[in-house]
Amino acid sequence: MTKSKVLLVGESWVTSATHFKGFDQFGSVTFHLGAEPLVAALQDSPFELTYMPAHEAAERFPFEAAGLAEYKVILLSDIGANTLLL
Repeated sequence: MTKSKVLLVGESWVTSATHFKGFDQFGSVTFHLGAEPLVAALQDSPFELTYMPAHEAAERFPFEAAGLAEYKVILLSDIGANTLLL
């Protein structure tokens, strides 16, 4: 049986925080992959998932019809419109 190809785009983000301790301040940055539970759930399923984190979509998203046609389903999740528009 042929697996249905699914493209998941987005569902990743960077969090930046500033911590204040008295007069001192410290910055921290954390990268998050929010799709990990879905990626794990679709392993050994009838779907062949391609996961494209949001920061990769600006250059790797298949904007042409031929590239889009490769997938049965395209999921855009938690990705800013400007990533794809600019």
